[in-house]
Amino acid sequence: MGSYIIQVICFQALFLAVYYLLLRKETFFSYNRIYLLVTPVIALALPFIKIAMLQTVVPVETFASVLPEVVIGDTAVITSTDPAPVTESFTIPWLQIYMAGVVISLVVLIIKIKKFTSYFSYKQKGSSIIEIPSSTEAFTFFNYIFIGADIDTLSRKQILTHEQIHAKQGHTWDLIFFEILKVVLWFNPITYLYQKNISIVHEYLADQKATEGISKYTYYEELLNTAFGTSKLSFTNTFFNQSLIKKRIVMLQKSKSQKSALAKYLL
Repeated sequence: MGSYIIQVICFQALFLAVYYLLLRKETFFSYNRIYLLVTPVIALALPFIKIAMLQTVVPVETFASVLPEVVIGDTAVITSTDPAPVTESFTIPWLQIYMAGVVISLVVLIIKIKKFTSYFSYKQKGSSIIEIPSSTEAFTFFNYIFIGADIDTLSRKQILTHEQIHAKQGHTWDLIFFEILKVVLWFNPITYLYQKNISIVHEYLADQKATEGISKYTYYEELLNTAFGTSKLSFTNTFFNQSLIKKRIVMLQKSKSQKSALAKYLL
């Protein structure tokens, strides 16, 4: 099991390194989303796959020979009533440590979900748009869009367009997938990096779709001028994320990647 875990982490690290070096700055956001979802699963399966052409057969020969018995010292039989010494060995309880980590990670996730469900107290019957009083927050959870009551009318329209794309494209499912991976592989830092990167890709996808048919300048202005102070949850798609604002604006200004760049995915 130890060997398997090490291989999984190494494969995931390799896939993520390829993403950072070759794919992260491309505008193929849908392909990047698929890449970030599929490669951690492939990494889980790769250690079980044996490729015959990559294996080297090493002949093993067994040599056995019987040597004559040699007795050193007194040949008399010595008997003793003293018990044989007992050698104590300490074994690290890896399974117990792993299960403890799973339980702690699960408890943390449950606390986050419990905290989040308090927002549903503002839900109006039959509406998927939930207004949060005295707030400038805006985020999506599955088909529900949460938006602060203090956001002005013009901003609200653009934000709703952005968040509806998150809901329509099912981005929450991706984040939930990585939440589960974080529970199962709680010791693996690569899983956390995967979730962070796919959250960024979600924002690029929503921005790309939301700016179709409108002035990008207006959209930049919205990103920069609206007050933000949201409490970020790792399983929600948040409109106002300070650390992502610059990246989103830079990516919106980029020209579309050449189709020849698709060859990078063959690696």
